[in-house]
Amino acid sequence: MVAGCAQPSWRACRVAARSVRAAEFGHEAIDLIRPKGASGIFRARAPLPLMLYVAARDGRLIWRGPGSFALLLPPADAVVRHPPGARLGLLRALDRRWEVLATAAPPGVALLAALPLVAWVDAAAGQLLIVTTVLYLAVLTAQLVVSRRRHLHCAPPRPHRPAGVAPAACLPRERWSMVLCHETDQDHADELLRAVDRHLSRLIRLDLQRRGDNRGAALLGSTAPETLACRRAGVTTVPMRARVARWSGGEMADPAALRATAGGTHRPQRFAFWFFAGATALVLVMAAFVPSWERAACEGTGCAGRPTSYPSALRWLAQRLSFTDPPGLSPGSSQAWGIGWFTSLLTPVGVCVLTAAVIIRFHRARRTELTRIRATDDVLHQATTVLLMVATTTERTAVLAAVGKVTGVEPEVQFVQSQTVFRLGRISNADILLVQTTPGAVGPSSAAITAAALIQTVTPDYIILTGLCFGLRPRTQELGDVIVSAQMRAIDHRKVVDHGDDRPPMTLVRGDLVSASTRLTSSFTMLAFDFDDTKVHYGTMLSSSTLVNSRQLVDELLRIDPEAQGGEMEGAGVYAAAAPEKTDWIIVKGICDWGHGKTDDAQRLAAANAAAFVVHVIRHGAMDESPRRRAAAVGQR
Repeated sequence: MVAGCAQPSWRACRVAARSVRAAEFGHEAIDLIRPKGASGIFRARAPLPLMLYVAARDGRLIWRGPGSFALLLPPADAVVRHPPGARLGLLRALDRRWEVLATAAPPGVALLAALPLVAWVDAAAGQLLIVTTVLYLAVLTAQLVVSRRRHLHCAPPRPHRPAGVAPAACLPRERWSMVLCHETDQDHADELLRAVDRHLSRLIRLDLQRRGDNRGAALLGSTAPETLACRRAGVTTVPMRARVARWSGGEMADPAALRATAGGTHRPQRFAFWFFAGATALVLVMAAFVPSWERAACEGTGCAGRPTSYPSALRWLAQRLSFTDPPGLSPGSSQAWGIGWFTSLLTPVGVCVLTAAVIIRFHRARRTELTRIRATDDVLHQATTVLLMVATTTERTAVLAAVGKVTGVEPEVQFVQSQTVFRLGRISNADILLVQTTPGAVGPSSAAITAAALIQTVTPDYIILTGLCFGLRPRTQELGDVIVSAQMRAIDHRKVVDHGDDRPPMTLVRGDLVSASTRLTSSFTMLAFDFDDTKVHYGTMLSSSTLVNSRQLVDELLRIDPEAQGGEMEGAGVYAAAAPEKTDWIIVKGICDWGHGKTDDAQRLAAANAAAFVVHVIRHGAMDESPRRRAAAVGQR
């Protein structure tokens, strides 16, 4: 059990189950966590009170009372160690094998009751009970065949995923999931969600410790980050669904997308095995009763041609499987005739069971292949992460205004290791993050250090450095225009050589001249056609940690790169962090001055234009797909 996990009583679990059923979406939640099994008749999991009782003992239930609790489901690869105890083990088996119990218990009990009836009490009543049991199995098998054939020939269409749906919720058992969330007092909804956060952290840390123990390693430091998949269908009220949506940072997946996988894995081969094993055992047992019935029936008239011994009775029953009697061997008692016809009925039922097993096996193989294909497609369509980087408060304010105008949500502040990150919401299929660094490429909080840290923690698909720059083409540029770095030249790395006379030393720039992401460069180039706010220029951006406010230095920069469009201070650091991880990056900045005679007059305009252009490109879906995920998905095919 996980420390701090409450263990409600059986009575409290029953009260909680009634509370869920009374909720407006209670039946939808129950259908999610207790789906129909392979037969389409019985539920795959136990009744809700038993599920809650077992989950609480296993440490997966966050319990604040019968009207306030949440149920978590671990990922398939989690290291789970259940609390010991035969009683709890039996309850856990009932929960997981509920469909098997519901399917096998009625015919099993009926057959056990029928045998003594046939042998010693009332043969006719026993035979009727046996025939009824066989008919029950035949109907159940027919339903199983029909259900599997319907799924085989008419696979359910893949539900449409609306914009903003978290793809994690479409991959159940791949990560921790909240499959049930019930809160009747909305004033305490946030308390329950905070409790879920705390408890999930404990569960993840415990799982990591167990993994380390299995490998002989110790866990050091904090818990690794983990995403909790929230099932919309598992939230029982409208107000709570809205709270959970805000808490999870976006919309939740439609329940139809989860129903197919919520029931777990079925094993149809076992169904067929147990049927044939039970039928064989039943024939062997029934053959033991036939000789005594036949000897009693033929007493005084001769028993020739009667199955009066166990081998002959067994041979006669085996022949009855083909609806015939062996040559020269047939029974005379009514009990034996009833048993014979019952044995004959096992043949069509067995054919149905075998057909169902073959169909289900084929269906499982087909479903496995479809799951692989859909998982690959999900990877391609997962929300991407776009990290916007700025260096000044003016730049940050401009980004917050531009993004907020589109998303309409308040920024959420998160602390990722030593970095303060603003989560700004989603535009198109891209989650937007914002971080502010200090000016320049080097330093404890510089662009290089910050970008490198966030690449490792939030793994952005794209990094866009936006904000302010100085222009180098005052004849063709205007203050407020935007420059997109098709290339970036780092100019801090230099070699200075004396000529040996009175001439000034010669400076050789050895910094990298690199191209920005081809995908991003193309997107920012093609999508400028309908951006009417300002003019956009493309070309080389010079990057140096030096704050340029000198006409002489500007002239020197133009001698270094006569075709450069502008200069700024953080691009080289972003490139240095992104290049080793193959993260797409680009610089998009607005012109606020000409590198000399600096003032703050045009800074707000320049920062706002640059941020607006970045948002304009994201809104068009230019960053909806991740090149790295696409490459990985293509490799899976």
